[in-house]
Amino acid sequence: MDTIPRVPIVDTGPLFDFLWLRYCEDCHCRDLLSGLRYLTSSDSREAIRWYFGIAKPILTCPQVIAEVHNHAMKRLGNDKLQEFWKIAHKELIELELDEDLVRLLEMDSEILCSFGPTDTALISMAVRRQMSHPVLTMDGKVAGHCKRKEIKVLSLGEIIHLRQQFGSKS
Repeated sequence: MDTIPRVPIVDTGPLFDFLWLRYCEDCHCRDLLSGLRYLTSSDSREAIRWYFGIAKPILTCPQVIAEVHNHAMKRLGNDKLQEFWKIAHKELIELELDEDLVRLLEMDSEILCSFGPTDTALISMAVRRQMSHPVLTMDGKVAGHCKRKEIKVLSLGEIIHLRQQFGSKS
């Protein structure tokens, strides 16, 4: 890539992993880092921190936030969920999060039946924005659909590469 893609539309996987990482760091719960699904190496962790720091604002949909909540609740239970959301809220403010509501009844029914409401909302957001914002996803099915529809897709591997290419220049 010649430039750093800005204002990404962020899927649940990368957003949850980032917020989980920040929770583990702030609460000094290094043992919980094994719960990371995508940010499994120090390179990937540093790359996502770097990228989110310069790509803001980030965009997502309320469905992604609900999925983040469900993932956190499954891992923490109700006891520590409040602390997770204190940290997550602070991080999302820092990332200048903007949410875009895509109403279920306005979704393309064919895409909805294939991908479900969360991924359909993300795809719809990209189309609404004239496909000018990359969709940051680790979901191969979503990435494949986006590429076929000429929607920009950003993967963690590409973010690592961007950091290597532009890290000191950004």
